[in-house]
Amino acid sequence: MSNLGSGEILVILLLALIVLGPERLPEVARKIGAFVQKARAMSSSIQGEVRSAIELAPPIVEPDDEQKSDVAA
Repeated sequence: MSNLGSGEILVILLLALIVLGPERLPEVARKIGAFVQKARAMSSSIQGEVRSAIELAPPIVEPDDEQKSDVAA
């Protein structure tokens, strides 16, 4: 997803602790975790739907030379 290193994550956590305070931080972290879990589930569902639609789609067939000349005429 993103290329966050341990240093960047630590800075984000420290800023969140300063802004939210120690009382609200666990509650907000749980809400963010639940949101991320739902987003991943929806993404997985959409990927599954697209894959099944691709598998069910008829194959694309290139027209042969005779069919191309019929269209050009």
